[in-house]
Amino acid sequence: MLDFEEDYLISLCVDYRDSFDKLNRRMDETGLTKEYGRGGSTLHRGFYCPSPVKDIIVGGCDRGRLVHKPKSDLPVDYVYFKKEGKLLIADNNAFRSDNTFFLDGREFIVDNNQESIGLSYNMTWNTPRLSFISLCRYDSTGKIKKYLTMLPRFTVDDGKFIIYKKEIDYYCEQYSYNEQTGLLESVVNGSKYDKYISEDFHRFFHDETGRLLSYQYRKTNGEYTHVFMIAKRKRRMV
Repeated sequence: MLDFEEDYLISLCVDYRDSFDKLNRRMDETGLTKEYGRGGSTLHRGFYCPSPVKDIIVGGCDRGRLVHKPKSDLPVDYVYFKKEGKLLIADNNAFRSDNTFFLDGREFIVDNNQESIGLSYNMTWNTPRLSFISLCRYDSTGKIKKYLTMLPRFTVDDGKFIIYKKEIDYYCEQYSYNEQTGLLESVVNGSKYDKYISEDFHRFFHDETGRLLSYQYRKTNGEYTHVFMIAKRKRRMV
């Protein structure tokens, strides 16, 4: 059974609800470098989505690609800010009907030992509002063990925004690796909304180089589906 860590994610909402200005000072740091991404708008953080498999097991998802020399007349979907190779900020753009764009969201990545927190703020309000939280847990070797997301909801009480603890959307992926090869073996993924919980199980197969090759989905009766081949552009070392 997946643990969606609701209490901890809600505590992050409380801690970072009003932290935009403090976090945004990162934009003033020296030594920031930029990368640009096109596509991937259906996936959290686009090309740099922390999940190694969500664009494979969820239909209609794609990471997009990095654009090394973006054209001025063709806007990008993401702008990534790094320092010494480490991702600190991810901006995502939205587009108007006339193909002009505006900054829709800004995500700050906060790393703490074997934990990485993503804090996304909606930039279309007069005051940016916390709109999405992600949490990644890693083992001592740097392998991702768990990926969680949350869509927080706020309500107004006495003129102040407070977290509304009901009817929150949670998503979770939990990864298992082969002890001998260290390669991804299986993923349990699921969602939770109020009292409704769903869980799915996938097992993965690799080619001789260690890249993901195919996977199977386990049905509710315990049987596995036929083998799904992974598109070549999505085959990666995991």
